[in-house]
Amino acid sequence: MAQHHEAADGSGFPHGHAAEALTPAAHVLALINRYDRLCNPHHPAKALTPHEALALLFARHKAQFEARTLAAFIRMVGVYPPGTIVQLSDGRYATVQAVNASRPLKPRVLVHDPTVPRSEALLLDLQAQPQLSIQRSLRPDQLPRARYCYFFERALDAQAGEERP
Repeated sequence: MAQHHEAADGSGFPHGHAAEALTPAAHVLALINRYDRLCNPHHPAKALTPHEALALLFARHKAQFEARTLAAFIRMVGVYPPGTIVQLSDGRYATVQAVNASRPLKPRVLVHDPTVPRSEALLLDLQAQPQLSIQRSLRPDQLPRARYCYFFERALDAQAGEERP
């Protein structure tokens, strides 16, 4: 099915079909394909965070996707999809663990604290914390390493059985 490269506004390829000529599956695949390419481009340095990718799709490219499909996708993955690294309004860093469909700006987050073992890290439901909000989402390279690195375990080189950076 080549329709996953088509766009609802007719700007896609190979045929330039508009929304009414596309199957429901094509609408879903086109959106997922575009989202995936934004998060996982050929050049990793150009990768967007899941939050950035959703924001870009909604702000600049929403005409290219069927409105109901885009709305359902955003509800499903959340404004801050799981895995998104965020800074909270109190300055702490956290990783989104679960979305909140009824309050998309208030997901559940795992708070990073280098003095606390990972197994004891604080899981916060931001819906139950009205004084806290998400200030911004971040890429891993924007984090102060001393405060975040304990959540990433070093990968082992499969062949040599050694740690690699």
